[in-house]
Amino acid sequence: MEEASSPLRCFRESHSFELFSDDGVQTVTSKEQRKVECSIQEVYSVYQQIHTSPQPTLLREQHYHYLKKGLRHLSDAYECLDASRPWLCYWILHSLELLEEPVPAAVASEGKFIRRVIFLL
Repeated sequence: MEEASSPLRCFRESHSFELFSDDGVQTVTSKEQRKVECSIQEVYSVYQQIHTSPQPTLLREQHYHYLKKGLRHLSDAYECLDASRPWLCYWILHSLELLEEPVPAAVASEGKFIRRVIFLL
């Protein structure tokens, strides 16, 4: 696993090219999308003005270990979300995929539940 931190996508110079394009056809939804993007961009701008380092760093190694731990056992704070366990596992697995990290073999082979969630990806 690489230790180097990557700037978050929203702080990359190329981010402005990734904003929503309605291809010249405005709809109620596209107008709302633009409003949301503008309000988020304002938050980013304020953050960049306040902080000397405009790019928060993604601590890949720590994040990977946190996600791996969450696949095996969720803390008591998540007890009330027991019915949402499939979704929590899905988002943890999706996060691992975004980090380009494999699902640990021991976890993948543990039971039918995790294998079914992996199948959804």
